[in-house]
Amino acid sequence: MRLEEGETIQFFADWGFSWPLWCSEGTVYPDELGLSQELADRLERWVMHWQRHHESYQGWDSEEDQEWSDNEGDTLVSLLKQEAPQFRFKDDHRR
Repeated sequence: MRLEEGETIQFFADWGFSWPLWCSEGTVYPDELGLSQELADRLERWVMHWQRHHESYQGWDSEEDQEWSDNEGDTLVSLLKQEAPQFRFKDDHRR
């Protein structure tokens, strides 16, 4: 996929997907954005945490799980903006 400078990338977890970055054409992967392996690993861990501790109808397993997800999600969006400043990141991880 060819991403254009200034394109909007959405950040959110979704059931059945192990990656949280999306554009209008679908999933966007680390190599397409030039992300470090460390950030890619953190993004994967964040999705795994969401899948283990969040249920669409029941919500979060605990307040601590939600708090960790919210805080880590905020940090990840900041890191995405630092590592790939040529894109716009829309933070939808608290939806």
